Amino acid sequence: MLDNNLICQWETVNDYLTDTLVFDIQGIKDATLVFNCYDTNNNLIKSEEKNILITNAELAVPTIQITTNDDFWQTGSVEVTYQINTSEAFTTDTKLYYIFYPHVGWDYGQKFLMTMPAGGQANVTRRHAINDNVNVFTVGAAFDISYNSFRKRIYNQLTLTRSDDEMNGVARHMSAEPHLHIYPNPATDYITVASDETGTPSSFDYVLYNFAGMVVKQGIKNKWNSPVDISRIKPGIYYIRINYDSRSGPVYDKLLKL
Repeated sequence: MLDNNLICQWETVNDYLTDTLVFDIQGIKDATLVFNCYDTNNNLIKSEEKNILITNAELAVPTIQITTNDDFWQTGSVEVTYQINTSEAFTTDTKLYYIFYPHVGWDYGQKFLMTMPAGGQANVTRRHAINDNVNVFTVGAAFDISYNSFRKRIYNQLTLTRSDDEMNGVARHMSAEPHLHIYPNPATDYITVASDETGTPSSFDYVLYNFAGMVVKQGIKNKWNSPVDISRIKPGIYYIRINYDSRSGPVYDKLLKL
């Protein structure tokens, strides 16, 4: 339902339903969709609302970009710069939230709050100390935007790990072997891992991580040039780590957009 009018109706057959709604609306409209679910006897069993923004033109959505210094493992100090890009199409909240999470023990990390800088683009730099027992840390920031009744949180985060040779981990410095290829990238339903090197072992192991460092999918003894199903993984930025079945360490890291 939209504005108390029925705009679409489905009869579900399987456990999940996927469809596309098309709206005949010019300009920009904040709207509340009401989803009513009925059983086979037409009894209402669930009602759910979702606040959305409808537009027939592409909008510039605000963003947060995160960069750090390169020598934080050596100096014990990480300098984080958040580049804030706002948009005239949205009202930006005055509060900027940012975090430093060192992933040590059960510590939930540190939360901070500051006033959003004025202007369409601004840089905020904060410094955090890293102890010798910190091997993984996450930094991130978020702020809220609105258009009338529509609300959305803009956020970004970056997780970095300390490897044996003190490379700057998951998202910044990827090791790669030129004879390995992963395609398509970006991907939606599957990815294929291929090797054009003579004498490459017949199979490989892989682990797919999200930007929080959590494992979302993994596989062993996969054949080269065979599709790997990623259709059930939420869209986003991930990185894949590949091991040959005859080697002890990771030999290939690559960022993926799904």
